Formats: sequence, structure tokens, C-alpha cells
Amino acid sequence: MFEHGFSILAKEKLLEIIRKNIANRGFFEWDNREGIGQGSDFYCGSAGSLGKAVFEGYFGVKLGKDYLSIEPKLRKDSGKIHVYQPANNIFVAYDYSFDSVKNKLEIKYNSNFPGNGLLKILSPWYDQNNRGEALEKKLEVQIDGKKTIFLLETINNDEFIVIETDFKHHGAEILLKQKAVHLTLLQEARQSHRKIILLI
Repeated sequence: MFEHGFSILAKEKLLEIIRKNIANRGFFEWDNREGIGQGSDFYCGSAGSLGKAVFEGYFGVKLGKDYLSIEPKLRKDSGKIHVYQPANNIFVAYDYSFDSVKNKLEIKYNSNFPGNGLLKILSPWYDQNNRGEALEKKLEVQIDGKKTIFLLETINNDEFIVIETDFKHHGAEILLKQKAVHLTLLQEARQSHRKIILLI
């Protein structure tokens, strides 16, 4: 579901599985109708599937011998991750945060992967007024404090902000400007109102 544009539902299902495993105290092979774990209490298939859903799905680290893509689906959550692949001696790390007051997300990322790839961030501004061209006009995207080119990619219910990048130590900042503009207008209106009162 993370891969097919249904990340909200995917996160709900992932949390449901995690809560069940905590309650059952293990990664069981299968569940009965009451949700009680049965069979092996540390089934490798269950642990592997859950790990893949967390690392590749929710945190969105896609790492292979010849490719790297960082695709966080955290939306308005905050989180950090450090992944190491011994076979290729490659690490990937990032620290993601969302500021609801400033309506801004930040992600600091780095890797020793030698080539370029994609930073593909799931938009946290999910509503009908912030999709496609309407969203594109409101976004300001910067890498290391400089405005950068980006694309929007829609997959079913999800919309991604896509940036091509290398993976040296960088910081990306994405701001939805609409809220800031509204705040400025409100401040101007309040100042005008104060002037009128003073004149009276």
C-alpha cells in the first residue's frame, strides 16, 4: 500500500500489526480469528515483512548496488533513520521534521552512495486545495538554503515532491507559502485597524 499511493491506510495497517505483535510478544507465523499469534513465535517471514514495511515503506529507503532513493512517507510525523548495507558497505541516514506552526518540513540527509538519485517526499499537505498545480504554486523548495527545481508526482491518493540530488550531507527545506501570506495580510489588517483607532 505504501508503494501504490495509499500511505495513510498503509500506516494504519502497519501500526495495527505492530500493536498486535507487541500484545502477542512475538512475530508469530499466523493468527487465529481472535488475533492471537499461532505457530512459531519468531517467524522470520513475519519479521522480514514488517521490517521491509518500516524501512522501505514508511521511512522509504530504497537502496541497491546501483541505485538509491530516499522516499519518506512520514507526512507530519518526525523521525530519523540510519541504515547500513554490509554487502555494499553503503549507509543511508536522514533526520526528518515537520513544523506545523511554520507549515514547513525539513530533512537532513547523507550517504556514502557514490551516485545521484531521488529525494521523493510525500507531501504532508493532503487536501483537495493542495494538489497538482495548486500545490506547485504554493511550494518553496530549497537545498542548503538555495531554491531548487522539483517535480510533483501523483500516485493514487499520494502526492510526492521529487528532487534529483547527490547524497553528500545536505539539508532540504520545503515550505507551503500560503499560510505565511495569509498571516502577513492579517498582520497588515490589524495594523491598519490600529491606525484608524488612533486617528479617531
